[in-house]
Amino acid sequence: MATKKRQQTKQNRQYIIGVDLGGTNIVVGAMSADGKQHLAMRSIPTSTEAGAEGVADRIVGLIEGIRLGLLALNSTSRVAGVVFWSFVLWLVNALSFYVGFAAFGIEVGFIGALLLQGLVSFGVSVPSTPGYIGPFEAAIVAALALYGVGESRAFSFAIAYHVTTFVPITLLGLWSVARTPIRLGDLRRQPAPAEADRPL
Repeated sequence: MATKKRQQTKQNRQYIIGVDLGGTNIVVGAMSADGKQHLAMRSIPTSTEAGAEGVADRIVGLIEGIRLGLLALNSTSRVAGVVFWSFVLWLVNALSFYVGFAAFGIEVGFIGALLLQGLVSFGVSVPSTPGYIGPFEAAIVAALALYGVGESRAFSFAIAYHVTTFVPITLLGLWSVARTPIRLGDLRRQPAPAEADRPL
C-alpha cells in the first residue's frame, strides 16, 4: 500500500512524502513537488507485533523524522553550523591520530592523519563485528603502509588507539545507562530504530 502526502515548509517550498507499507518493510520517501528531485528515504521493518496502532505510530515517526530533517535543511545557519562542527570534529579526530603517531614513533604528518581517518571511515562502513574489531585495525595498517610504516608497529598503534578510544566511551555509556530509570528489558520492547536518512 502506498500513499502520498504533500507538505509545505515555512519557506513555501513544497515536497511530497510517499509511504510504502509492505508486509516486510515500511518505506517513506520524500521528493520535490515537481517530482524532479529525490530528497530522502527511510526504511524500517514492518513489525506487526504491536498491531495496527503500532504500525501507524512507526509510519508517523518516519514521516516526522523526514519532515524535521527537510526543515533543518531550509535553515542556512543550521546547515552552516553542521558543516562547521563536522569540520572541527574531523580535525580533532585526526589530531588524536597524529598525537598517537608520536607516541609510537611513527613519522607521519598531520595530512597523513587526515588520510588515515578517511580510510578508517571507509573501512568501518563495511558490516562487521561489534566495535569494528578487525576492519578498524586493517584500515589503519593499510593506510600506514602507504607511508612505509611496518605492519607490526602499525598494528600495535591500531590496537592501542582502538582500546583507548573504545573502552572509555563504552564505560561512560554504561555509567550513563545505570543512572537512568530505563532498563535493558524496556529497550528490547521498543520498536527497531529507523535507518538514518539517506538520499535516493
